[in-house]
Amino acid sequence: MHFNFCSGEFRKERVTGVLFYFLFLFSAIQAQDWIRSGIVHTINAEFDNAIAIYQDEIRAQPQDFRAHFYLAAAIHSRMIHFENQEGEQPFDLAITRTIELIQNRLQSEQNPSALDLAQYWFYLGSAYGYRAYAQGRTGKWLAALSNGMKANGYLHDAIREDSTLYDAYLGIGTYKYWRTSKLSFIYWLPFLPDEREDGIQMIKKAADSDGLSRDLARHQLVYILLDYGRNEEAISYAQQLVADYPQSQFMYWALAHSCYKSEKYGDAEKAYLYLEYLIEQDPHRNLNHLLNCKLKLALIYSSVQDDNNCIQQCTSLIELYRGYSEKEKFGKIDQAEKLMKRVKERNQVPAE
Repeated sequence: MHFNFCSGEFRKERVTGVLFYFLFLFSAIQAQDWIRSGIVHTINAEFDNAIAIYQDEIRAQPQDFRAHFYLAAAIHSRMIHFENQEGEQPFDLAITRTIELIQNRLQSEQNPSALDLAQYWFYLGSAYGYRAYAQGRTGKWLAALSNGMKANGYLHDAIREDSTLYDAYLGIGTYKYWRTSKLSFIYWLPFLPDEREDGIQMIKKAADSDGLSRDLARHQLVYILLDYGRNEEAISYAQQLVADYPQSQFMYWALAHSCYKSEKYGDAEKAYLYLEYLIEQDPHRNLNHLLNCKLKLALIYSSVQDDNNCIQQCTSLIELYRGYSEKEKFGKIDQAEKLMKRVKERNQVPAE
């Protein structure tokens, strides 16, 4: 149901494009400072800081379902960023606790206000949405489908109680778009209408709002508009995001990819070079991200016939990762070696 922003590959980014959506989707209607602070830390890949903030809030207010929810969000974002399952158990415990606390409130409160109900349905739907995405990542497709449908239903309940809850429009719009896009080979059937445009318009409501979901909505629109073929609009949203978050790898992946996919190689080169700098400066960097970044730069240089820089990036990539044994990393090294060989043959330079 959602995408990956950390990887340099569109397949991961699109499916992660939905990931980051989850982080912002679940913003409080009237968020307190600790929520805002944790979200900003997560956007900038400062996961330990975000997790510490939410754990402190849990110790201070153990019955606040929002604290458990945002803790789960930060843990999940860290797993996506580092492309592993470390933290799977505490993530699942935090989601379970979120659901339990909300259900307890729904059962115990007498005549809650419409705004309170909207929050409860919103966070309940968001928690099930996160669980669905996590299950999809590990191949539990039936469970993911079931929880995804629950999430969509609860988010509809939220806007029924409060039609101005734009965070929920983001979630529903994302669901509408990607459901149609993923099933595009059969969307002509009468029982499965094409809801992509409706989904985009719902997400834009969140993107145009002043809520915390605004940045996530814009980030989500980058990947959705690219998928929909509206590349210039996607680049515009990506440029806004990096202007607001100049130190965010998440945001620079979106800009770099949107420029690359649009064949704006000069702009893509600048974005990937700055992203490479951000990754290298990160003391907890994911080395596979650096590999992907260098490979994209090599492909850009090959496309514009800048063979010297192409070979330089390939050589740097190969030397940097020569000692690693993970299959994914060696897959990228293999691509770099083949690309370098093609470039040398094109220039009739004997391969080493």
